[in-house]
Amino acid sequence: MVSILIALAGIVLGTGLILLVITPILGYASAVAGAGPVAGGIIAYIITAERLTELGFEQLIVIPALVLGLQSLFGLPIANIMLRKYAMKLHDRGHFDEAGSKTSTTTGSGALTTIAPEAGATKTSRRGLQLIPERFQEPPILLLMLFVSASLASWLDSLTGLNYGVWALLFGLLGHLVGIFPARAMEKANSFGLGIASVIVVIMASLSTVTFESVVQSFWPVVLILAVGVTGISIGGLAASKLLQWDPLKGMPLALTALFGFPGDYLVCQEISRSVGRNDREKAMIFDELVTPMLVAGFATVTTASIVIASILIQTI
Repeated sequence: MVSILIALAGIVLGTGLILLVITPILGYASAVAGAGPVAGGIIAYIITAERLTELGFEQLIVIPALVLGLQSLFGLPIANIMLRKYAMKLHDRGHFDEAGSKTSTTTGSGALTTIAPEAGATKTSRRGLQLIPERFQEPPILLLMLFVSASLASWLDSLTGLNYGVWALLFGLLGHLVGIFPARAMEKANSFGLGIASVIVVIMASLSTVTFESVVQSFWPVVLILAVGVTGISIGGLAASKLLQWDPLKGMPLALTALFGFPGDYLVCQEISRSVGRNDREKAMIFDELVTPMLVAGFATVTTASIVIASILIQTI
C-alpha cells in the first residue's frame, strides 16, 4: 500500500506541475497532450491521441508520441542510480548479512510446513470465487468474454463520456476479483500477441499525419515537458517517502516507474542485484528487497492511474 501511495503522489504532482509550468509556455492543449503519457504508457497515449484527433489537434499528436518514446530515457537512469545507492547503503550497513542470519535461524523445515497449507488454502479460496469453472476457461470462451467486456466498455464510453479505457480497466479488475477472468486472461486466450500487434497498428495509424518537420519542431517542447514532469514526479516521490517514513532512495524510483513500467522495473532490479550482490544469496536478497514494491508501483502508475489521468485531462481541452 505504501508503494502505491508514493507512486500516486509522484504522478499527481508531476501532472500538476506540467499543467502549471507548460501551459503558459506552450498552451493548455500541449500541456495536456504531454501530461497523460508522462503519467503512463501506451494506453494513455492511445487515449490522448484519439481525443486529439477528434478535436482536430492532429498537429499535437507528435507530442505524446515523442513523450512515449523518450520517457524511459529520463526515468530509467535516475531510478537505476537511486536504487543502486539504496542497495549499497543496505550492503554497507550489513543489512543483508543480518537478514540472512535471521532468516537462517527463524525459518526452517517447520516454518515451511506451516506456510504450505496457507498457500493451499489461498488457492482453494480463489477457486471458490471463480464464477466460471476452470474446465470452461478455454481460449475461445475467454476470447468471447474479453470481446464482450471490451464492447461493453465502448458502449459505456459513448453513453457516459468516460473513456472506454477506464471502463475496460474496471471490468478487468472486477472480473478477476469475482472469478470471471483468470490471471493473464489474454495469454490463456492465446491472443496476447495479437493484442500487442493491434496496439502497434493503432499507434502507427495515429501517426499518419506526423511529418519529420513536426517531429523536429516538437522535440525541444517534449524535452521541456519531460524535464518538468520528471522533476514533479521526483518531488512527489520524495515528499511521500518522507511523509511515510521510507528511504527516498527507495521511494522516489517507485514514483519514476510511471516513466518506464514493466519490464523496465523488473530489469533494473535484476541488474542492480547482479552488480551489487557479492554472491548468489546477496543477489537474491537484494532482488527480493526491490522487485515487489517496484512492480506494484509500476502497476499502479502505468497500468491503472495513467489511464484515469489521461482520460480526465483529455476531456478538459
